[in-house]
Formats: sequence, C-alpha cells, structure tokens
Amino acid sequence: MSILVTGAQGYLGSKVVEALIAKGEHVHKTGRRSSQNVWTCDLTQYGEVVQLVSRLQPEQIIHCAAFVPQTQQEYQDADATEVSLAMLRNVLQASSCPFIYISSMTVYDAATSGPKTELEVGHPTSAYGKGKLSGEEMLKNDGRPAFAVRLPGLFGPPRQNGLVANVVRSCKERQAISLPERPILWAAMLVEDAAQSIALLTDNETNQFCAVNVGYPGVYSISRFVKEVENIFGRLIDYDIGHPDFEFNLNKAAELGILPSRSFRQAIIEFGQML
Repeated sequence: MSILVTGAQGYLGSKVVEALIAKGEHVHKTGRRSSQNVWTCDLTQYGEVVQLVSRLQPEQIIHCAAFVPQTQQEYQDADATEVSLAMLRNVLQASSCPFIYISSMTVYDAATSGPKTELEVGHPTSAYGKGKLSGEEMLKNDGRPAFAVRLPGLFGPPRQNGLVANVVRSCKERQAISLPERPILWAAMLVEDAAQSIALLTDNETNQFCAVNVGYPGVYSISRFVKEVENIFGRLIDYDIGHPDFEFNLNKAAELGILPSRSFRQAIIEFGQML
C-alpha cells in the first residue's frame, strides 16, 4: 500500500516510517527540511499540499505532523495549536483517502476515575488537548474512513530529555532528581512501541471515524512511575507529591491487534540500558 506520512522527520513520524518499511509498505515521507527521499512540503500552505497529494496519490495518510509541547507552559500555546489544526485542515481538504490521525490522551481529563474508554472524552484543560479534540472533530466531520490514535506521552531514543529519561538517568548515575512540583495527569509509552502499533493499524479497515486508545495495560501516574523506577534501580526517591491516576481502556486496541508486545516496566528497563 502507498502510504504518505506527514511529519516524517519528527520524533514519532520517523519511527512510524521505519515500522512501515519493516512490514513492507511503500512509504512516502514528507517534512519541512530538505533531505534525501523526503518530499519537502510546508503543510500550512494549501497549494503545496495539493501539489504533493496530487503527485503522490497515496492510498492512506498517517498524519504525524503537529506542534508537540516540550514543557507544561507549551501545552497552553494556543497559537501553536492553531497551526497544527491548519495543517490538518489542509491535508484533509487536499485528499480523500483513508486517514490515521495522531491524537493524545490529553483529550481526557481527571474528572472521572477508572479506565478511559474512547467514548469518555472529557473537557481538556490545555490548549494542546483542546486542539487534539478539535482535530478529531474535524476528521469525524470529514466523513472518510479514519482512525484517531490517542497516545500517552512518548519517550525513548534518540530523545535524551523528558521525565522518563531524566528520572532513569538520575537513578542510574545517582544524581539529584527533578520532578514536577504539582500534580499532573500523566502516562507514557516507548516511541518504538507507539510507532509499531500505528503501523499495525494500517492493516485494519473502518467505514467511519474511529478513535482508539493505544498504550500499555495498567494504571499510570508519576507517583506510580517513581515507585517503579525505585524498584528497578534499587534507589529510594524522596518525593511525596500525589499525582492522579490514568488508565486507558484498551479493549478496542486489543480487538484490532495493535497492543504493544512490551510492558511499561520492560520499556523502562530497555530504555535505561540505552542511556
């Protein structure tokens, strides 16, 4: 199948490309930087998007291109969110093929307890979460066969920063650990596992818009993560802030056959060996 991956030079997009190629798909990569085997395209420019799609005629599009916050402050960047929505709007208007949209766990909130099903979308508190939910609505209203993949936060190589990397590295090297000073709704996934799940999703068909949670089984929070790291590395971490729990209902992902083969604990251990 001919698949166009937007944001193919990005953190997740590049891993999605690798996973698709490994399973034998014909992949077109697009990004903003000139590079070998990458179609250069500014997705905020509708004319460029039309030319790209007309030339490549993809049978499916995986839309990874988006502004991705790196700090808590950036989650409230409404201008960046509007740019991401503009890119999605242009790609949808220029194409008609089946679509996979990368969404986020931030469309949920902490108001309800228990595993979050795909129907339990809350009232996102961040500009980023509101933007992801608006993107899903845009895709749903478009009417084409489409999946919206709701992912937790991502970690793994080549990224050397972020909560998981900083805590694991600090434990390994017996250094001071920096952790959030206020409660945060959180969960995480190794980027390679997320990419593999997305690649497997291309083998599935839907006749309409379908949101699907992708992550590891279990209940997650920064508090639980700290305890897991303590257990793995045998180091006591002095940290007493209580963070809210988060859990995906993964029944739909299981039905689609796209659950990761690793556990969260295995992912932490393997990532720690790379740092």
